[in-house]
Amino acid sequence: MSRNFIRSFLPLFLISLAAAASSQDVKVVVVPLGDNSVDQCVVSSTCDTGAATLDCPGGNIAVPCATKKVFVTSGLYTGNLGGLSGADSICQGLANTANLGGVFKAWLSDTTGTPDTRFTKGPLPYALVNNDIVAADWDALTNTQFVPLVNSISIDENGETVNPIGGAWTNTGATGANEFGGSCNNWTSMAAAVDGVPIGWVGDITFTDLVWTDSNFRNCNLTARLYCFEQ
Repeated sequence: MSRNFIRSFLPLFLISLAAAASSQDVKVVVVPLGDNSVDQCVVSSTCDTGAATLDCPGGNIAVPCATKKVFVTSGLYTGNLGGLSGADSICQGLANTANLGGVFKAWLSDTTGTPDTRFTKGPLPYALVNNDIVAADWDALTNTQFVPLVNSISIDENGETVNPIGGAWTNTGATGANEFGGSCNNWTSMAAAVDGVPIGWVGDITFTDLVWTDSNFRNCNLTARLYCFEQ
């Protein structure tokens, strides 16, 4: 990794990443919270663990990285989620209970919307609640048909590893668009898939390639988790 030089105020308190993944250079912007002394520091580690190390004349400084949090739900749900808005409410409620802060939406698609149309896109990296990086930014998150995620989304809102059986409802392709038509009747049905009755598409939470969101179908009367993303 090349070493990126930055001009910064000391003390340093926050790093906002334009790119952060184990195979990429880290580009940072340091935000000062006081003290107008100016010095030169060198980024000596990435934000793969949620914090970067800066080598400064006064010593090394560990600086937390600005990220958008991601988790898979601790709870399991049938395909009747109350539509996209109901799924978003599930994500937000779990995030609020876990004191995560922020606005969360479900990684979920139907005929009314998709992550590609509903999510706030930007340069910040996505990270699990334990600060492990998932993807460098929106472009990396939606490019897993070519480059896998840094870590799988298998940690819930409380920081616990969940049982992967059942996967997570998605009906969403690797690009963040609706590609399968398996939305349990726009996420309002919990009927079994028999003779044309709706089915739901799921992702496998143990994978980091496109299978994380594009795995297989599941009967809507069965349960699965949700992926929740901070906006």
